[in-house]
Amino acid sequence: MRRLILLNIFIFALLPIWADTLVGRVTDGHEPMSYVTVYVKDSPEVGTISDMEGLFTLPDLKRNTTIVLSFIGYKTMELKFNKIPKDTLDITMVEQPILLTETLIPSKEKKLSKRKQMKQILADVRNQMLKDFPTETRKYKVVSDYDIYENEKVIAMEEIVGQIAEIPNIGRKETDSIQLVIDVCKRYRNKSVQMRLDSLDGKLKKEKNVDLVHLTDSSKLIHRVLWGSDIKWLFLELDGKISKWSMEEQDSTFLLTYREKKNYFGVVKYELVLNYILDIYSYRVKKLSQSLVVNANIPFGYKLNEDQLSILNVLNFSGQEMTKYRAKYINADIKRNIIYREEYDQVIPSEKNVITKVEMSERKHKKPLYVHQTGSIKVVSAQTSEVKPFTEAEVNKSFPVIEKYLE
Repeated sequence: MRRLILLNIFIFALLPIWADTLVGRVTDGHEPMSYVTVYVKDSPEVGTISDMEGLFTLPDLKRNTTIVLSFIGYKTMELKFNKIPKDTLDITMVEQPILLTETLIPSKEKKLSKRKQMKQILADVRNQMLKDFPTETRKYKVVSDYDIYENEKVIAMEEIVGQIAEIPNIGRKETDSIQLVIDVCKRYRNKSVQMRLDSLDGKLKKEKNVDLVHLTDSSKLIHRVLWGSDIKWLFLELDGKISKWSMEEQDSTFLLTYREKKNYFGVVKYELVLNYILDIYSYRVKKLSQSLVVNANIPFGYKLNEDQLSILNVLNFSGQEMTKYRAKYINADIKRNIIYREEYDQVIPSEKNVITKVEMSERKHKKPLYVHQTGSIKVVSAQTSEVKPFTEAEVNKSFPVIEKYLE
């Protein structure tokens, strides 16, 4: 279970335009929505996502361009650029609930037939994934941003331009490994946050059992969380649990949904939802959204079993497995959205977005620690053939860091 992470939810709306530029704002009718996907219908690679205020910009548009607004759980919208008025126009996306497959089937024969049909669909998706997802190293040029909040106020930001090498673990049900080479990094921090980080760093250095030299730096940590390149291994691990899958057709795509809930005596509870948007003809993955909600209330002296530990280790972004948790009270909501595109008859990631909200404390009624983070990676270009991993020298090379304080 250690690879189960994250889902994002999208909604859309538009604002004014000037000349050949479209400026938009995303709202569900009440609140602005971040990570909205907006793109040109005839050129899906020309697109963007909304920021935390729900705003986006699409420059250099032709007058006859069709703009597409789309996300899981909402009806896809298409707007003609030349018919959008120049004054402000708010558009509320219409919710389209995910319908689960009917479970009450009077005939046992029909029930077996339905199970057999789902089994065949999952097998077809599996076979297509094994063709589409890499068995050799790939490299991607990326731009990314990562924000950390405290009481809904941004206290730290990091923006990176660099390259990621994705190295598949062939034949093993494990997360693919990644390498990150940073070209330039911008870091913005609130002064009080920087003081706390400096204080924490000093305390860690005094601990004999903490080896800071071998801890991953913050940039690589962030990208390991954002990248989430375990989509193939995750599907291969879960596709045999046929009863937990459902399917719904949506125009030229279909939605394949996996749902799982577990409750370990009220000590650790979680709910996982995976939504795969697939091409209805080829079964190629177009989007993946993941949601994991975790609640833990661990009594003093209670020893977590292996499954419980693996669930809570999802919250540990350092990549190091924890054998026990000092925090006894945990609430977490982790979401991720991954969008794919076809390029030269190959499937490559286009965008990866993450939102995490975590509340932790040593005891239920003790002052908790709140962690709220959002992140996004955009893939600028991909190298998919004759690719070698980065050398150790390339990975460890120094890079310019621009550090500023937030107001």
